[in-house]
Amino acid sequence: SPLHGSAAMATAAEGAPAGGERVFPTFGFGSNSVRQLRGRLEDPSLRGFPARVRDHALAFAGPNRTWAHNEDGAEGGVATLVPLEGEVALGTVVYLTEAQLSTLDGFEGVPWVYNRGKYRAAVWKGGEWQDTEVVAYVKTDASSFYPPSEAYCCAVLRNLRGSFPSMHTLVLRDGLGQACASTSQRDVDTS
Repeated sequence: SPLHGSAAMATAAEGAPAGGERVFPTFGFGSNSVRQLRGRLEDPSLRGFPARVRDHALAFAGPNRTWAHNEDGAEGGVATLVPLEGEVALGTVVYLTEAQLSTLDGFEGVPWVYNRGKYRAAVWKGGEWQDTEVVAYVKTDASSFYPPSEAYCCAVLRNLRGSFPSMHTLVLRDGLGQACASTSQRDVDTS
């Protein structure tokens, strides 16, 4: 059943750490795959759950030097969420403690590059979609579209295909939700 009251709190049975520690469902829609989070947070027990945020879309904004892996070394865009009626942003939810979120804040460049936002999501757990409040890292400034590098597109597709295996195409949207291009990749390793 959907979480009641403080929707951000979950129990150990829902993918949270043992010991009843408060956890926050965290929606990863860009390069923050379960694999990457396990490494960054040094927690091999993290589990991912397919999730979707309605009336939002994946968009790309920049500049970002970290993921500038194109041959020309040009700055690229990184993922964010933008409101867009009728669209659905796909991703994966992982349950993180406040300490883990604080660690992740450092990787995400909070508050300069990304900030934490709260969204309503449907999370696939126990054989059904459950309405859940999630935390997501969104760009502080999504006004400038930068196409993502091929390496970043591969990382995003790896994450999304971990929860949605049939996904092969990313629509590259700007901060207003306008489609600027798309990219496809059939053979992305999701392990």
